[in-house]
Amino acid sequence: SSKAERKNQAQRQRDQYSDDFEDDNDQEYSNGMKVIIKGFGPAKILHFDDEKYKVRYDADGSTYHVEPHQITSRSSKAERKNQAQRQRDQYSDDFEDDNDQEYSNGMKVIIKGFGPAKILHFDDEKYKVKIIHNGSTRHVEPHQIISGSSKAERKKQTQRQRHPAYEDSDDSDDEYDEEYEKTQREEARLAYQDDDKAEEAKQDGNTHFRNKNFGKAVNSYEEAVKRAPKNATIRNNLAAALCKIMDFNGAKREIEVAIDLDEKYVKAWARKGDIEVLMKENHKAMESYKKGLYLDPSNATCKEGLRKVTAMINYGSANMTEEERKERAAHGMADPQIQAILQDPVINQVLRDFQENPNAANQAMMDPSVRAKIEKLIAAGVLQTG
Repeated sequence: SSKAERKNQAQRQRDQYSDDFEDDNDQEYSNGMKVIIKGFGPAKILHFDDEKYKVRYDADGSTYHVEPHQITSRSSKAERKNQAQRQRDQYSDDFEDDNDQEYSNGMKVIIKGFGPAKILHFDDEKYKVKIIHNGSTRHVEPHQIISGSSKAERKKQTQRQRHPAYEDSDDSDDEYDEEYEKTQREEARLAYQDDDKAEEAKQDGNTHFRNKNFGKAVNSYEEAVKRAPKNATIRNNLAAALCKIMDFNGAKREIEVAIDLDEKYVKAWARKGDIEVLMKENHKAMESYKKGLYLDPSNATCKEGLRKVTAMINYGSANMTEEERKERAAHGMADPQIQAILQDPVINQVLRDFQENPNAANQAMMDPSVRAKIEKLIAAGVLQTG
C-alpha cells in the first residue's frame, strides 16, 4: 500500500495491541497456549520449530512463524476484559453442558468461543467441525463442545426439524429464518383455503355488487380468492367489481389469471374484451372476443362486443382529428404485440406493397395470419385506412 496507508496501519496495530502487555519473553510456551502476538493480536501456539513458534491467528485462521520476543503470554487488560465480556454475552445465556456425550456426524452443536457449528467427523481424539457463521473448519476437543444450545438456538432447531428444508442446510441463521418464514407463510396460505367459506364470501360479494356497493364487493371477492385461489369464476367476478371502481389494471390482472386457470372459460374472454375496450386497447379487445367466439360461436356477449369494437375502430378512423389519431397510434405503439408485428419482415413487405404493388398486397392478405396481423395494426390505430 501507499506510505501513508502503511503508516496508518502500523499505528492502528500499535494502538490496539501494545497498551498494557505483560512481557514474559523468558517463558517457554506450550503447544495449544493462547497468546498475543505483538502487532497482530490473539493467536494459538501450534508447535516450536527451528527456534521459532508456529502460531495460528484467531482473526482469520492463518498460520505464521514468529520469534519468541514477539510473543506475550497475556493480553492487555482491555483485551482480556473485552474478550471475557464477548464470551459471556454470546454463548453463556442458557447452555446445557453434555460433555460426556458422543456427537454424531452432522449434529448441530455450539463450540465454546466460536458459536454454532456442525460436526463433520471424529479424527484423532478430536472432532472436526464446520463453523456456521464463516464456513471455516477446525479440530476441537470434546470439552469445547456443548451439545445443547441457547434458548433461541433450541427454538430454531425445533423449527428446522419440523421443516425438512432446514435439515441439510449449512446457511447462516438469517437464511434459516428467511426460509422458515417463507415456509410458514405458505403453510398459513394453504391452511386458510376453504371452498365452503370461499362460496360464502362470493355470495356476499354478489349481494354487494347487486346493491352497487362495489368497494365492499371487491373486499368480499378478494376474501373469496384467498379462500379458493384456483376458482376462475370468483376471479371473473372480482374483475367485474374492480372495473366498477375504475381499477382496470387490477381487473385485467385478475381476468388473465382466470383464463390461465381455465382457457375455455368463455365468460372470462368476454370480460377481458370488455376491460380492454375500457383501456382503449381495441385491437386486443377484438382478439379476445374472437377467441371467445372460437370456443362458443353462439355467445351473445362476445358477438355484441366484437360488433361494437369493430364499429368503434371504423368510426374512429373516419371521425378522429389528426391529434386524436396520433394519440391513438402512440398508445398502440406502446403495446409489445404491435411492436413485434412491425418488426416482422413479411408484414413490412406487405405494408410497402400497399403503396407500391397493391396486387401483391391483396394476394398476401389472403393468408389468414397476415390478415390478422394487419387487422390488429388497423385496430390499434397504427395503420390508417381510407
